Amino acid sequence: MKTRAFTLVELLVVIAIIAVLVGLLLPALAKAQANAKTVKDSTQVTQIHKAFMIAANDDAAGKLPTPGLINRLAAVIGTQSVQMQGQGKEDFSKNNSASLYSAAVAREMFNTDILYGPTEVNPIVVEKKDYDFTQYDPSADKYWDTTFYTNIHLSPGGNNPFCHSSFSHQHLFGDRKKVSWRNTSDSTKPLVGTRATKDGALTGDDYKKSPTLQLHASKKEWEGNVCFGDNHAEFLSSFYPNSVSYECAQLNLSKDNIYKCDYDCTTASGSQIGQGSPATPATQKSGDAAMGITIGSPTEFAGANVTDALNP
Repeated sequence: MKTRAFTLVELLVVIAIIAVLVGLLLPALAKAQANAKTVKDSTQVTQIHKAFMIAANDDAAGKLPTPGLINRLAAVIGTQSVQMQGQGKEDFSKNNSASLYSAAVAREMFNTDILYGPTEVNPIVVEKKDYDFTQYDPSADKYWDTTFYTNIHLSPGGNNPFCHSSFSHQHLFGDRKKVSWRNTSDSTKPLVGTRATKDGALTGDDYKKSPTLQLHASKKEWEGNVCFGDNHAEFLSSFYPNSVSYECAQLNLSKDNIYKCDYDCTTASGSQIGQGSPATPATQKSGDAAMGITIGSPTEFAGANVTDALNP
């Protein structure tokens, strides 16, 4: 019995059909892959916060890891100032993002890979694979690897143009640290999450040219994962989550931008600064939610918040 072979025309038809099917499936596969990365990103955010909560169980006040309480100021013993582990006042200048994450890694709360988000797009964000655990030596007043950086604001080619974490966290200055940075926080306190635009900007180049818009599904508007004080995570598309609000002095309960220090509670009436207005010493001191990446040497009530360098 003779077998009939495909003709050239039939073969071309089959190839064309396969090409059409592939064209239809690729976008769906790409979307599924992006969704999987977003889910993994959410898992990493909650794991970071969970590790912080576990560590806080060893603190009498239930405070989440705080660099200034790990590497404190010298204690005064008699007439001498002595550097002693667990003794001395809090060194607020240590409460920046690099020290926070580096101290957590040094104490083996988690590994460096958990700090690199699966949706990362900024080339200066890299995993700290060469973390130097020998720098953790409390007997020598050393508590973490000081070459762990969070210079998210720099462009490639600068001085130490590295950021070893993809994630922002609640700023460790102002009344917000006293109220929220502890293991008793609730579902209204955002503590760890996706980076955002400069001071939570919603308009202008600070918004539309921010690389943070590219971290998740949409490329034109910000979306991200945020973990709250009760360790639940939400995928948000707004800097004003429904569950987060703030009031102080005579100011009524108002929606709160979780990426901006935007309330001035130093006056009897209280006030909320408008969109596009920079944070002030008064707003940095307040207790409203404000996440970001802090660099340099913060004080008890203020710090330098930085975000990604803008796209061209």
